Amino acid sequence: IAVIVLLALSVSESWSRMRTASRLTSATQVSADLFTALHNLRVDRANTYSSLQSDSAKPQLLSMMQHARTAEMPALKSAIEKLQQIDLLAQGEMVAQLAQQTAQLATLQQASIAAFAQPKSARPAGMADAAMKEYDEILALVSMVSEDVTQSMKLQDSYIDQLMELKDLAWIARNAAGESSVVIATTLAGRPLPATAWDDYVGNVSKVNTTWDQIKNVAKGLPLPQYYKEAVQKVEHDFFDPAYIAKRTDALKALVAGQKPALTIDEWTPLTVARMSTFEGIADAALDAAKERATSQYASASRDLVI
Repeated sequence: IAVIVLLALSVSESWSRMRTASRLTSATQVSADLFTALHNLRVDRANTYSSLQSDSAKPQLLSMMQHARTAEMPALKSAIEKLQQIDLLAQGEMVAQLAQQTAQLATLQQASIAAFAQPKSARPAGMADAAMKEYDEILALVSMVSEDVTQSMKLQDSYIDQLMELKDLAWIARNAAGESSVVIATTLAGRPLPATAWDDYVGNVSKVNTTWDQIKNVAKGLPLPQYYKEAVQKVEHDFFDPAYIAKRTDALKALVAGQKPALTIDEWTPLTVARMSTFEGIADAALDAAKERATSQYASASRDLVI
């Protein structure tokens, strides 16, 4: 009887660990899909708005926009499918709303493609602002769902918790970098320079630097894989490159002084997007490590259960 009781307790513990690991595996996969959608939606939003505001869409901006759309739509659909199959969220309505907004976004994207083929005067009035509003709404919703998914994983595995914190911090740094870039990009695209442009720029750059220090502190002592370390090196080499910092600072100084910067919007956009995307590499690496951890935990619990 004692042996049977001990074996039953062992089986129960292994089964519980396996269910937890299974849930973590699903959650990390959904989180990865949502993150892929988030950063591509931001790139898509910026290039769609700029192209709709221009008299003729620039081939380079259209190429970046199409690349983002090719990644974001499959990621959104994959996340929705997984969320419908697993019990990760209490708010089923939120998932249904995400599915609805994804369908609306697909319709908007088709309409924008048709609009790019027309001169600006022939496009529907206010289309650029309407597109911006649509993108803002789905970005906010994806962020909310992503936060809920992250919360669902809390306190189940301390290592995964720290990896998800690294992902969140990398996203904060990327967004702050994006906001500092937008100050320059919108003005290069022909919009008036805001009166607070310099203060906004300095504030966002400071936020990037502070968040980067936080990322390094959280990562300190963690047994992180080599590809995470390579992602860190890429951020330090590309985003914190003194030549790039000087370029963006000089461009803003010229705009504030009412002078013409050395960069055009066509040169600035691909340059800054490439540098900002290095933070996405940090988040992707953290998510990949979290998926590997969850998969390993599931395999270990499965073996124990069989034994």
